[in-house]
Amino acid sequence: MDAIPHGAVRGVLLDYGNVLAGIHCGDLAEVVAAHGGRGDAGAAAAARVRAYAAHDVAVAAGEGHEGGWRALIGEL
Repeated sequence: MDAIPHGAVRGVLLDYGNVLAGIHCGDLAEVVAAHGGRGDAGAAAAARVRAYAAHDVAVAAGEGHEGGWRALIGEL
């Protein structure tokens, strides 16, 4: 493998969550309905608000990125 030239781009970091994509409540409702739930887009939107609040509480409590993510997913 050849050496990477000085000044060349060595990699690209993309922030996926809520930058390139986010939680679409209509899609989430469809998944819930497909698995036997109510599939209510309004309820999904309310869950999304609670999930991001749980994330913020976890991060503020010092649980870091992973703890915040786990709290968000746990609430959803």
